[in-house]
Amino acid sequence: MNISLSNFDLKVPRSANIKKKKKKKKKKKKKKKKKKKKKKKKKREEEEEEEEEKE
Repeated sequence: MNISLSNFDLKVPRSANIKKKKKKKKKKKKKKKKKKKKKKKKKREEEEEEEEEKE
């Protein structure tokens, strides 16, 4: 009984740590996506302005 308990204690914090790390990575990816979207939006707006100026 004692052995299984100590084994279980080792497994739990590890899996919790891994989950935390994965969440952090996801947050970083979301931030990068937002930046890319903003850049694309700016480019699109600039292109529309140029087209309006040509007309």
